[in-house]
Amino acid sequence: MVYLPEDLVVKEILPKLPIKSLMRFKCVSKTWFDHIANSSSLASSYLRHHSKTTNLSIILARGIVYENKLRIFEVHDESKVVESDVPDVMQHLELIEIIGSSNGLVCLQHYLFGDAIMLWNPETRECRNLPKAPLCVTSSTSVANLQLSRPSVFALGFGFDDRSEDYKLVRIVQDNETNPWKSVINHVQVFTTSSDSWRVVKQILGFSFHNTGQAGVLFSGALYWLVQKEDLRDRFCFLSFDLRNEEMRIISLPDHVVQINNRSFRLIKWKESLALLSFIYNYDGRVWSLCEILVLKSNGTFDEQIWSCPHFWRLELNSFCGVWGDDRFLIMRSDEQSLFIVNPSSPEENCQRIKHVFEPGWRFCGEAHDYVPSLTSVYPNQDLVLNEILSKLPVESLMRFKCVSKKWFDLITDSSLLVSSHLLHHSKNPKLSIILATRDGCEEDRLRMCLVHDESKVVESDISYITKPNARLTEIVGSSNGLFCVNHSDGRTFWNPAPREGRNLPEAPSV
Repeated sequence: MVYLPEDLVVKEILPKLPIKSLMRFKCVSKTWFDHIANSSSLASSYLRHHSKTTNLSIILARGIVYENKLRIFEVHDESKVVESDVPDVMQHLELIEIIGSSNGLVCLQHYLFGDAIMLWNPETRECRNLPKAPLCVTSSTSVANLQLSRPSVFALGFGFDDRSEDYKLVRIVQDNETNPWKSVINHVQVFTTSSDSWRVVKQILGFSFHNTGQAGVLFSGALYWLVQKEDLRDRFCFLSFDLRNEEMRIISLPDHVVQINNRSFRLIKWKESLALLSFIYNYDGRVWSLCEILVLKSNGTFDEQIWSCPHFWRLELNSFCGVWGDDRFLIMRSDEQSLFIVNPSSPEENCQRIKHVFEPGWRFCGEAHDYVPSLTSVYPNQDLVLNEILSKLPVESLMRFKCVSKKWFDLITDSSLLVSSHLLHHSKNPKLSIILATRDGCEEDRLRMCLVHDESKVVESDISYITKPNARLTEIVGSSNGLFCVNHSDGRTFWNPAPREGRNLPEAPSV
């Protein structure tokens, strides 16, 4: 029997295998499980090996009749399109779009509410909801306005910071009460997977975004958006956010790139450069047709290319689905069920229909994004995986699991992260009420509390451990996040019926 060194297996053989095979091989042994599930070196080796040979895009399709039906496709080439399983957490969301993709991780959001954001790895099928971003409050934002409205999410972006080896999500929001053209205040928030938290990095003034909720284009370690300057309302420029040093930069565009009624723009990454597609409205055909491509060079200047193509292959604004590979466009035909890969330099000669039959009733939506299969986990560490699982269990089970190990005991009893995650998960569908029960004229069983789950399930809770045997319960003062304040003849007590914890409060000082 030939023995292969472990380093050879991990560094040379495993990275060349398909991820589906690696997922099955996790059950070979504990060592293999740790290598495949937890090894950052294997994930990096796999990514380096496959990113060199992969031309892959990922795109959404939505049901025409039932818009809450969602499908996700990986476009390998004109002859191979593979459908990915949609995670359960995304099935109930009707309006989903892809923010970006980096190293195999796909960032998605519910685009009506920018705080519902997820990270997803289609290959390993890992998916997790990210913590909600905090509200940004300025001195001009009133408390009443915060209660009645939400900040508008004007821009999002997702990418990998190769300097800190961290994934970052950038969110730019604007106060609802801010005038679009007067003293525009945009708050820049950054989420990092290593810290699993948000922070506000700065405020930027005097810019309005071309499209509300637009996703940033990741290019050369920075995210780019198309914005308009406040002092020059019709002039466009690029706003960039460097993921390494978190600095903002402005790049001016040529003078003729202005906002006029018959022109619209789309920012993309094309031929390893940043490019701006310019669409002009054709009044005869009543469509937006591509007329110009502006390519940003490394020296900061622009190379202008005029688009010219036959009417049959005219690239329209609503048919552009993104870039496939490095230089070809994904185009959706008017029936919204046919995709084509087109070389824009010679569209008539190099147009290939994607040979995949999409049954009627589905349409493509949003833009395609670059994608490379990887083993990268959506969790920065295994404690978050454990936290994600435990937060979905009932409290009674968690109380029993405290004896599994010291690590589990500390996580269940002392972790504020688990407490908040558990509360967030179980408070979405609260179907529980609590009510007092007393026996008049009887010395026994005076202290009884009933939890009403539904019409067929009422559970009595024992509260004798928090009061004296002869104490009389008078009222529940209030309830918040699973904690109760009860008033009885011996005083007042904080009580959590799930873990059966109670604490008598000290006497209030006399006034």
